[in-house]
Amino acid sequence: MKFWKTNAERYRTFHIYSLTWISLSTVGVPLLAQAIDSDPWSKWLLTVVAAHSAILLTVSRAFRVEAHYKAFRNGESEFYDLHRRMLDRPNIFGASEAARIDRYFEQVETVRKIVRAAETDNFPSMEDIAQGFRSDHLGSTTPQGSTQQHP
Repeated sequence: MKFWKTNAERYRTFHIYSLTWISLSTVGVPLLAQAIDSDPWSKWLLTVVAAHSAILLTVSRAFRVEAHYKAFRNGESEFYDLHRRMLDRPNIFGASEAARIDRYFEQVETVRKIVRAAETDNFPSMEDIAQGFRSDHLGSTTPQGSTQQHP
């Protein structure tokens, strides 16, 4: 959880920094271009501002900063929501305490898989998650010892 919070904050900070610089340079570069005279410092300032903004835009797009920020933030939010449901309405997780704990951990594992997939830029569909959940958790053992999957 701390990892998600830390990374969400890093991506948020970089995203805001990038948006601020790109927005300012969009307005500032034309204004600086109009103010350029024979002074070499003003030309260098214009070049540095434009290059910095271009690098920020490239890095932001290449590393999908906004998407990663949203993924970590959504994972953090989903985990807190799941935790609150377990504290406020534990009966929705099962009748016995053991069943509640098992169901809670299964759902936490699902949230972790979604965030991990988002972190590695491999966003799964809900059907992929449901299929994995079914194959991991809904298999039952027959009396002969073989595993039978439920439809």
